[in-house]
Amino acid sequence: MENQFVKIGKFRYLTKRKKKSNEVLLILYHYEMLQSIAPFYFLVTFVLWYEKSVLYQTIEFKKLFLPKLLNMKALLIRNINFYLALAVVFFIPFPRQYSLPFIWLWILAVLVEGKVFDKARANFHKFTKTYVILFAAFVAIHLASALFSTNVNEGFKSLTPLITAFILPFILLICNDLYKKKINLLLFAFLLGNLLTLTLCVINSFIDSTHISENGWFFQASLDENLNFFESFVIGKNQFAYVNFSLFKHPSYFAMYSIFSMGILTYFARIRHIKRWVIILLLFYLFIGVYLISSRAGILTAFLYFLFSSYIYFRNKRLFLLKFPAVIIALTGALMLIFSQSRLQKTVPDKQQVSEKGTTRIELWESSLELASKHPLWGLGIADVNAAREELYAKNNVHERMFDKNSHNQYLETWLNTGIFGLIILILLLLIPFIQSIKDKNYLLTLFLFIVGFNFLFESMLQRFQGGSFIFFFLSLFLLIDPEKLKSKTQQKPTQISESVG
Repeated sequence: MENQFVKIGKFRYLTKRKKKSNEVLLILYHYEMLQSIAPFYFLVTFVLWYEKSVLYQTIEFKKLFLPKLLNMKALLIRNINFYLALAVVFFIPFPRQYSLPFIWLWILAVLVEGKVFDKARANFHKFTKTYVILFAAFVAIHLASALFSTNVNEGFKSLTPLITAFILPFILLICNDLYKKKINLLLFAFLLGNLLTLTLCVINSFIDSTHISENGWFFQASLDENLNFFESFVIGKNQFAYVNFSLFKHPSYFAMYSIFSMGILTYFARIRHIKRWVIILLLFYLFIGVYLISSRAGILTAFLYFLFSSYIYFRNKRLFLLKFPAVIIALTGALMLIFSQSRLQKTVPDKQQVSEKGTTRIELWESSLELASKHPLWGLGIADVNAAREELYAKNNVHERMFDKNSHNQYLETWLNTGIFGLIILILLLLIPFIQSIKDKNYLLTLFLFIVGFNFLFESMLQRFQGGSFIFFFLSLFLLIDPEKLKSKTQQKPTQISESVG
């Protein structure tokens, strides 16, 4: 401390003799207190540059302050890197035009931070190697499918929505240690973003349902004047139902985000990150949100999530007090299933009405299976699938509005695009981490993989940016960054969100 004071004294003497500003003295003298505050780095740099100080060239400055300023710059880039990742996660539930700029800024920050190979070695472990090899093979087989398609340009155009999603795992592999220390903060950012989008959807539906006439304002959510609120909701002709409610994303994706948010809340309840009554309210709010989204696959997934979380998290006697909200969730889930069955009966009453209005998922699956059985080994190629599908639809007298539809099943879609080898790789990408997560008692990863794998049965999630970016980011985050972090070890002392922020 004395040696440091002497050096600071020399700087004070030099500064006074050169008649430099007092602001420089103040910042240099209190550098140790202010080194973690990013704006002061810019202020010091600017003042020194503006004054063109001879002080910058002195040996004392280079020995004492220049290394600290450089370290401060590295610390700043490191923090910017992480906070951009928080922005990426927060904006995943929002439209693509909001999240995509943050993704590219985040990728740039990761690369600018440097030390790529050092960070990759730090994040690389035995299980990471398996995941990286499988994922690289998955990307390679898609590129080969596009390359060997009849129309190469159309093949790579079909891959455009997935390019960013394919990059994410490799970027997470070279991320710094902040991701390990503050992984809960990333989960919290996604939860917050999803809650905000859900709230905005509710507000938007209320606004659209509010009408003003000569006699004043009145509330009418039904889009059909001959139907009441519940009747219109059941068939989707309501401002609070399905695509009318889901403002930012397709209902299937929005429901998947919301159910994963429930899993995050349950995980936070396990480690006591958030107060129990807050978790109960938010879980109930998200369940209502899934019901309003009205995705049948989402409703069924939510009910299965409840069964899974009840078995995993509530079997511990020390968590007995958490069983009371489980009763509330059970009742909500039961009501959801009852209402969803009513909606099924009213939306698909008979085969004749289906043939008149469109095509069910079952018919899409049958058509996809028929095509896949004709080309089981190598598939049809990404660029050639749609043409073959439309030809088959025309042959089977399928409604024209379904010609641009995918298989509504990711397993079938991958099989058609890349053949049986691509399908096997996709299954291994889900199955191997799923088995490992059960062995490690990493229940949040188990729940995430279950949600993704189950929704793959009803939607081609990876064919869109909103599905691929969400799935590959969080799967890579769990597997590459810190596979030990999310293990369910009750003997570990839980950390608070306030500590994560710090």
